[in-house]
Amino acid sequence: MSRRALVVVFVLALPVLLAATLPLRAVIAMGSGDTFESIGLSAVEASGPAWSGQLRAVRWRGVAHGDVAVSLRPLALLAGTRRVHLAARGLSIDLLQGRRSGFESASGQLDMSVRRPLAATVQLSLAGASLVFIDGRCHEAGGAVTAQLTGMPGSPLQLEGTVRCDGARGRLALETVEPATLPVETDLVIDARGGVELESRVRPPDEASSLALQAAGFRSTPDGLVRADSWRLAD
Repeated sequence: MSRRALVVVFVLALPVLLAATLPLRAVIAMGSGDTFESIGLSAVEASGPAWSGQLRAVRWRGVAHGDVAVSLRPLALLAGTRRVHLAARGLSIDLLQGRRSGFESASGQLDMSVRRPLAATVQLSLAGASLVFIDGRCHEAGGAVTAQLTGMPGSPLQLEGTVRCDGARGRLALETVEPATLPVETDLVIDARGGVELESRVRPPDEASSLALQAAGFRSTPDGLVRADSWRLAD
C-alpha cells in the first residue's frame, strides 16, 4: 500500500478510533444523546467508555428499566450513521441516527405504558424486529411483534403482527389473537421524523362496552368503533 493510501486510511479511521476511546457521557454530549432524546429515553448517569458503557436508572415511556448496557458501533460512523447498541432485561436493540435512522435487530421483551387509544400497560415481545429509514424513506422493515395489553376494557388482550415498509413510512398492523373478548385491530404508521399515526378499530361485544369506548373517543362506523391518534415518538 502506498504512503498516500495509508494517509487516506488513517484519516478515514481517525474519527472511529477517537469515538471508541471517548467516555460514553462525552459521546452522548456530542450527538448520540439526540438518539435517546428522539425516542423519549432518559437516564440518571452515563459511565464507561463509548464502546462498552452503561446508562444508570433508565426510564422510557414512564417505565423504569434499570441499568442498560450501551455500546457505540464506531465503524458505522464512516457511513454517516450513529449506531448505538442497547441491552437490558432480556432486550437487545440497535438504534440508528443519521443517514440511516430507526432500529435494527430488536429482540426480547419491553414493558411500557401507553395513553393512546386508551391508557394501558403493554408488554412488547420482539423477534428480529427492524425499521430502517435511509434519506427519509423506509428502506428495510421486518420481524414479529406481540403486544400484551392490561388495564383497559376487555384486557388482558394479546395482539400480534409484523413490521413492514409502506411507501416512505413503516407500518405495524396488529390484531387480537382469537378467541378474544374484545376484537381489536390497530394500524401503527411511523415516518422517518418520528411522527406516529395510530388507527384503532374495535368490535365491542355488548352495548356497555360500546358506550364506554365511545365516551373514550371512539366513533361508530359500519366496521365497528374507530379512533385515530397522532403524536411524535419523543412526546
